[in-house]
Amino acid sequence: TLCGNIGTPLSSVCENKTETDAFVLEISSFQLETLTNFCPHISVVLNITPDHLDRHYTMENYVYLKKRIYKNQKQSEYLVLNYDDTIVRDFYKDAKSKVVYFSVKEELENGAYLKDNYLYYNKEKIIFVDDLKLKELHNIENTLAVIAVCKILNVNNESIKKSLKNFKGVKHRMEFIKKVGQINYINDSKSTNVASTLRAIESLKEETVIILGGRKKEEDYLPLFNKIKESYITHAVLIGESKYDLLECANKIGFDKITLTGDFECAIRVAKMMCNNGGNVLLSPACSSFDMFDNYEERGNAFTKIVGDFID
Repeated sequence: TLCGNIGTPLSSVCENKTETDAFVLEISSFQLETLTNFCPHISVVLNITPDHLDRHYTMENYVYLKKRIYKNQKQSEYLVLNYDDTIVRDFYKDAKSKVVYFSVKEELENGAYLKDNYLYYNKEKIIFVDDLKLKELHNIENTLAVIAVCKILNVNNESIKKSLKNFKGVKHRMEFIKKVGQINYINDSKSTNVASTLRAIESLKEETVIILGGRKKEEDYLPLFNKIKESYITHAVLIGESKYDLLECANKIGFDKITLTGDFECAIRVAKMMCNNGGNVLLSPACSSFDMFDNYEERGNAFTKIVGDFID
């Protein structure tokens, strides 16, 4: 059962659980602030990048809260960590649980890794990258983490391979909505911070108009526009409370292909007008949604509905 921060509270499904049920939870730093007895059998930390600093104030506080996910684990539990993230890699130092790593850069003695376009676990070849539907580097990292968890749970390789080959991704994360005329529309509303939007931009292979903006999280947007300037992004439509902060950073970088708008639907229609045939319109805001929507899901659903009304 998939639950936690993604929408379905764990408390709403616990009463009906059986001994064979497994729960997969996304736990936010906000939830980790107040959790006291939480003890998952397997904890996974994918990466640490600046986020929610409007609430947590410093990266030190943010990292401290992220560590609480494995605080109560014992030697019988497992902690899956990203070896390539130097902050996350060092979480082993105060962990009591068994640590398993994943990496796209290093061949590991204990863990999942990428080598010669194959994904391995402890020298066992699991799947060819070209067999995956999601081949971008950040998706390969996520896939390696999944492989590590599955192997800890003694899932056989054929079952892992079959599931990975059929997995098309999740809603609101680089979700292809539809093609209208010669333009593709992509919903990445779950990118609520700079790091996530950077990953989205890095995965692009065609000219793209991006929609950015929302409620600011006290992040620096200069790295975002540095990446935009050297990427396939041809135009940026800025919305929400952060649009003037985004504009200021764009001006500092010298990226002037910018349109500001106050209305969400107008932003999508402007992006459509600015997009060349064969290109993409990408909603990847790099900000939270709370200035205009209740959550990123509502924002993504609004994008999907508006695009759905476009006539080919």
